[in-house]
Amino acid sequence: MEKGFERNLKLLNIIYILKWFVLMLPVTVLFFTENGLNGEEILKLTSYYAVSIVIFEIPSGYLADLWGRKNSIVSGLILSLIGTIFFLFPGYYYFLIAEIFLGVGASFISGCDSALFYDSLLSLKKESSFQKLISRYRSYGNFSEGFSGIAGGFIASYAVVYTVYGRILVLFIGVLISLLLVEPKVERIKTDRLKNLFIVIKYALYDNKKVKWLILLGAVLGAVTLNMAWFSQFFFKHINLDPFYYGVIWAIMQFASGIYAILGLKFVNLIGKRNSMISLIVFIIVGFFGLSFSTNIFIGIIFILTTYFIRGINLPVLDYYIHNEVSSDKRATTLSIKSLMVRLIYSLFAPLYGYLIDKYSLSLSLQSAGLIYSIIGTIAVIAIINVMDLRRENR
Repeated sequence: MEKGFERNLKLLNIIYILKWFVLMLPVTVLFFTENGLNGEEILKLTSYYAVSIVIFEIPSGYLADLWGRKNSIVSGLILSLIGTIFFLFPGYYYFLIAEIFLGVGASFISGCDSALFYDSLLSLKKESSFQKLISRYRSYGNFSEGFSGIAGGFIASYAVVYTVYGRILVLFIGVLISLLLVEPKVERIKTDRLKNLFIVIKYALYDNKKVKWLILLGAVLGAVTLNMAWFSQFFFKHINLDPFYYGVIWAIMQFASGIYAILGLKFVNLIGKRNSMISLIVFIIVGFFGLSFSTNIFIGIIFILTTYFIRGINLPVLDYYIHNEVSSDKRATTLSIKSLMVRLIYSLFAPLYGYLIDKYSLSLSLQSAGLIYSIIGTIAVIAIINVMDLRRENR
């Protein structure tokens, strides 16, 4: 059985690489605009994707705790495959169906990969290696997204729709590999299902103050990087960047994220938890406001990469703090709550940002996003410093 858990770690790495090998991702805005959509419609579609995750995130995480992480991951990949196929049918409503399927699929995977990774290590009595291995795991996803960006940009220079066909093939391979996963034995929920679901929600968002504020901060940071991903594509279009270079710049962004994921923990250890939390707000302000005044790709990429450093702290570091606070039977549901909050915050503001792009300017939209996220993030950081007693930290 130990070999199965060891194999899980390798398979999850491969699945995560395939999950983020999204050839169409760096040219999504270009794909939608070629099909007649404007900025507000594009960000509305992405918000519908987010809303579908919001609706299914907690139930899917709860089902994963109840029925197993493997089944949830397999289901999520199949739903994502179906959703991607709908992109082959031009039209706003076909794209809407695609986004909903992708959102539901993502909700079934969200948190389960990390939970299965941790539980596999727990079964091997190697859970102390989680931080190091999950940082490497996340970096694989960033590097995969980077290489897919180069490939996607190259393919899009011939025809953007070809990137959709490539994504369908990748997801099909992912489904086959996910069937080989082994489910570790963990404590399963035995009480009334609906009642226990609300118990976990109450625990994560009310009873445990550390988890509550870590979830809020992680959600803000997730929304920040998600928004910056789309803003960067609008910026590329704004400066008339060639489609091939969409992929090249996207790759640079993802490779940087992979490096950041490895360096994130070292950064926290170097300057301390308190200062690293405060620095996150600085990165938000500098990144969004800096990009709003950028006039060429060389200046713009500096501010995009500044914002992306946030990912290096958000995933490996904040997730680890949450893992330490939550028992195994609540873990997938709690991580799903965090992912839900990311999408909820994103879906609340994305249509506004799209409206500002169409009616006013990309610059104003960026500045509005930077202001909103820095305010919410500051509230969460202050609360975390208090509940984790970081006020007297030496560094």
